[in-house]
Amino acid sequence: MDLDTRAVLFATDGRDAATVARFAADLAAHGGDATQIASVCCDMSPALISGIAQRLPAAEITFDRYHVIQALNSAVDEVRRGERRHRPELAGSKYVWLKRPQRLSARQAETLAWLTRPSSRLATARAYRWRWDFDGFYDQPPELARAYLARWCRGASRSRLEPVKRFARMVDRHWDGILQWHRTKVSNGILEGANSLVQAAKRKARGYRNKHKMITTTPGIAASGTRPSAKPWTWPPTCLGAAPADVPLPPGYRARHTVIRWPMYSAARSARSSPSSVATVSCSAHCGCGPAHGGAGRSEGNEFCVT
Repeated sequence: MDLDTRAVLFATDGRDAATVARFAADLAAHGGDATQIASVCCDMSPALISGIAQRLPAAEITFDRYHVIQALNSAVDEVRRGERRHRPELAGSKYVWLKRPQRLSARQAETLAWLTRPSSRLATARAYRWRWDFDGFYDQPPELARAYLARWCRGASRSRLEPVKRFARMVDRHWDGILQWHRTKVSNGILEGANSLVQAAKRKARGYRNKHKMITTTPGIAASGTRPSAKPWTWPPTCLGAAPADVPLPPGYRARHTVIRWPMYSAARSARSSPSSVATVSCSAHCGCGPAHGGAGRSEGNEFCVT
């Protein structure tokens, strides 16, 4: 994504090294150079890290803060699940430990205060304190962050809480990328926000026929910043380049000619004909792309040309 315009520049299936390879190929096809990418933000997936090292050799990795904290939250919850077998008071307390204190309800805050009292001697309470001590790493000034993280890892390694110790070893393996956050201050928050819009559109459309069709609509949905209605387009099909002003297109999108299929609308329904009817649409008549798209476009169901 473009961090300035929040436009989706590329979307593809998967989360492995091949995903990065497809991005690098698409960037080259549009005149870009993958070797000039200076920074990448991602989670701790070994496949992604390998793909970035191979295809984006100059990029420095920043590990997304949310995913780092998510891994530590999983460690805290693992401690709770193991201890719950012989400490029944922990039953039903999962989200008391995982939510931020300021987001707890009054009842949850009361439960947390009771469970973290010194006399309870809960291992989960100790893991919880390690979790919030780690959160302080992101509040440190850059010049103190390295020393703070080193002290935290030394202490966590002696905590006698195996899930917390495993997390400390994971931090050690991804040391540079976690510290890099203090230089870049980037995260995948914008990406996750765009993904929530796409997933909302997917639910409203009752699903897409295949992933390719969903990927094709992703730039428009994410750029709009709003959840599209179930039936946003009318028949006859029109070029997305002439879409309403409140549906902005990401940079460079007008240069691409493709055929997309909108799942909640079809030519057959509009014409009140049989579902197997096929509408033939002149591409030049609707979007003016003419020879660039081969002249006339064949539209079956709810397909139309995008330019």
